[in-house]
Amino acid sequence: MKAKWNSTNSPTHSNTFIPWKILRNRMAIDLNTFEKLGKKYGDVGSWAIWNPSNAKDTGIIAENMLTLKPSIVMGGLNISAFRSETWSNFRGGKNDRKLIYAFNDSPYRGAYMTDLIKGEIEPKSYKLIQMLRSDPVKTRKHIEVFRDEMSDIGADSQSLFILFGGYVSNLFAEHLGQNFANSVSVPHYARHGTDLDWLEDTWKILEDYSRESNPAFKTKISNRNHSMRDVADRLRR
Repeated sequence: MKAKWNSTNSPTHSNTFIPWKILRNRMAIDLNTFEKLGKKYGDVGSWAIWNPSNAKDTGIIAENMLTLKPSIVMGGLNISAFRSETWSNFRGGKNDRKLIYAFNDSPYRGAYMTDLIKGEIEPKSYKLIQMLRSDPVKTRKHIEVFRDEMSDIGADSQSLFILFGGYVSNLFAEHLGQNFANSVSVPHYARHGTDLDWLEDTWKILEDYSRESNPAFKTKISNRNHSMRDVADRLRR
């Protein structure tokens, strides 16, 4: 039976969730699966689709359900605050606008978004890492919860993982790299500097990685489309 994260932030067990495995030539998920994922992970996860005029709007996700891409996973280290509304993670934070700039009109639009560590609110990432290093048992529990989440969305050895920042990238490589080798680290969106600098660095990393990883993982080649170039142009003004 699989570990499930409940509202008390501790692993419980349930066998009521039926995992959905991605077909390699199919990107969308069906309504039944979408609703089950929302009930189980809606307080910790989200999808890379935003309403630019209202970043907190979660209704746009269901409206674009057929464009969701669970074969791409974007991962942070830990959540910044508990969320009560389904799929409200990565929405409305002070730096989340950068995610909209980078991904809302990109080839990665619709990716699944989550945090590697659940239920640990610690704004200073190094302190969270210190805690995990001092408690290997708790770390293993967190990793197993994440593994179960990935199984439920259908992630496999070909899935692409885009990881925000060095802390989560190093933790992911240590505990999950053997199972999910198709991963790339991009700068965290809270990084100091201009929005444009972060955007250009992130896009360049993803473009280069898509070409490098394509032979082994059939990663879709990332090219900047017209909408992405328009975003960069607006930031330059």
